[in-house]
Amino acid sequence: MHDTETNAHSLCKACGLCCDGTLFDHARLAPEDDRGVVDAAGIRLRDDRTSFHLPCPAYKDICTIYDDRLRICGEFRCNLLIKYMEGTAGYEAAFEIISRVKALSSKLRKQMADITGQDGQPLRSAYMTVRAIGDDSHRAMLLDYAVLLHHIRKHFAKSRSGA
Repeated sequence: MHDTETNAHSLCKACGLCCDGTLFDHARLAPEDDRGVVDAAGIRLRDDRTSFHLPCPAYKDICTIYDDRLRICGEFRCNLLIKYMEGTAGYEAAFEIISRVKALSSKLRKQMADITGQDGQPLRSAYMTVRAIGDDSHRAMLLDYAVLLHHIRKHFAKSRSGA
């Protein structure tokens, strides 16, 4: 496997923000996805039965079904990965961005779980719960969430044009 492709897989495995509920709260299943893998991994389908809830239970700081992952998981490319593959972002710089964003996401996830009493929620859902509480003592955490969103939009989200 080419070094760029090997490193891309390494970045993807090190990141997991698309799996852990930071970037998304659900993902679509493809008709060809192996339902045995879905069931064995404990992946919870949504009511529509064509998508599943995130965070993915197969993600435990690394994807435990990476070699048999679902189609959407294998095809998704965040903006940072695309930039790395195109040569406009270096490996070390991409890894540093991933590390910083994961640390902030982890910090926020813990703080939000402490406030809501619910662990394992997608980050946006936890944020909405905390925000609804309306307690001024959570302002610093809500500001950290805004910083996280900035990093997500800048480094991970694809533009509307698909680039």
